[in-house]
Amino acid sequence: MKVGYFNQHHHHPKVDFELFHDGGTIELSALIDTGFDGELTLPFSLVEKFKLPLIETSWVELADGKISQVRVYRAAIQWFNVKRSVSAFTTGSSEILIGTELLRANSLIINFPKKEG
Repeated sequence: MKVGYFNQHHHHPKVDFELFHDGGTIELSALIDTGFDGELTLPFSLVEKFKLPLIETSWVELADGKISQVRVYRAAIQWFNVKRSVSAFTTGSSEILIGTELLRANSLIINFPKKEG
């Protein structure tokens, strides 16, 4: 089981994972985005810093409905105690997202906090 949490300011569900790179691993925090059908998005700054290999460029529809061309990179992450190779999209956002493809074959239960006021 993987336990996530809510960020304090916006009450968005997040989960931590490790990204492998040549120097070891780095722990990252990602927003769970059930509207994203890929595995992972990473900011280009991380892709560049860790020199992740480019797989392809692809056209995608973003949350605002715009069609955009994105680069897709190969990344290795620790997910449920297993090292896993994933496709990581870069969209120009600084937010790291976990999508439904990475959640496939798992159960996702979210207990949203009660709204105050």
